[in-house]
Order: sequence, then C-alpha cells, then structure tokens
Amino acid sequence: LSRSIIYGNSGFPACYPIGETLSGGYNLLQHNSCGAHPLDQVGANPLLGSLADNGGPTYTHALLPNSPAIDAALCLAAISTDQRGAARPQGAGCDSGAFEYGGALPAMYLPLAFGSP
Repeated sequence: LSRSIIYGNSGFPACYPIGETLSGGYNLLQHNSCGAHPLDQVGANPLLGSLADNGGPTYTHALLPNSPAIDAALCLAAISTDQRGAARPQGAGCDSGAFEYGGALPAMYLPLAFGSP
C-alpha cells in the first residue's frame, strides 16, 4: 500500500479482514492498526471533500485546501494522472490518494451541432 488515504473507517481496524498490510510509504492513515512506514502520516485529517463527481469515470473525494495529502507523495513516472485523468503532479510533488489537487481534467472537445426549429 503506497500513496493512499485510509481514513474514516469504523467498526474494525483499517486492515480487517485481511490482517496486516505492508506499507510502502506516503500514505495518510487515520491510525496505525495496519502498521505504518516512517514516510506515512498517521493521525492526520486528510481534509477530504464529500464523494462527488469531480470529473472522470468515477466519483472521488477531492482534496480540500491545506490537506496534508497535497504534495505528500513521491511521484512515479508510470503514474502520470490521477483517478479522474488529471495530470500529476500539479505542485511541488504528487498528492497522496486518488485525487490530484488543482489538477484540471484534459480538455474534451464535443462536436458542434446546429439545428433549425
């Protein structure tokens, strides 16, 4: 698990039912029930927006301004876009989680159609 956000889980530890998860770092974790890497942020509120249509094929939780997830992850050349298709990085580094703060979706051009009444 790397460059992810695990926050807001209730009832069971974050790793239930699979048990301990190996962290590769750059995660934001609500607590340390899964074990943490020295590069993880444990206990920090990620400041996420509500699950919404922020563009792209699936709903995402947008990072709010001042989120500790912003620029918190090491970028990988193989991961050049976020879950929505927005380019990574948009700042000094890549953001943890599926949403790149400030990332605009690639321009889409739709055909222009004219009709008469």
